[in-house]
Amino acid sequence: MNARIAGKARRTGGFSLIELLVTIMVIGVITGIAITVINKVQDKSEKASARRHAQIVASMAENAIHAGDTSISSAPDKESALKRLAAGVVGAGAFAGVHIRLDLTDKEQLETLPYLEFVDGRLTAVVHDE
Repeated sequence: MNARIAGKARRTGGFSLIELLVTIMVIGVITGIAITVINKVQDKSEKASARRHAQIVASMAENAIHAGDTSISSAPDKESALKRLAAGVVGAGAFAGVHIRLDLTDKEQLETLPYLEFVDGRLTAVVHDE
C-alpha cells in the first residue's frame, strides 16, 4: 500500500507556482493598462484646466484695460503681460483703487501660455483642437 501512495502525486490544496506566476502577470498587465489610461485622463484634465485658465486670464486682462490699466497693453509679449497681471494691476479714473490680480501659480501660468495670444496689446484665449 505504501508503494502505491508513493507512486501517486498527492495534491493537498493551494495553488501551484505556475498559477501564482500567471496571476501576478495578469495583475501586472492590468495595472500597466490602468496607469496608461489614468495618465491620459490626467493629461486631458491638465489641458482643459489650462484652457479654462487662459479664458480667465483673457477676461481679467480685458477688465484691467477697461479699468484704465495700461501696463498690460504696453507689454512687449504675452509672457510679460501675464506676469504683469499676476503681479496685480490697479485701475485708473472711475476704477481708481480697484486691484486686479491673477492668482495662478508659476506652473499654471506656464501651462496657460500656449492657449493665449497677444495681439495689438490684448491677451486673448485660443482654443486648440486636439
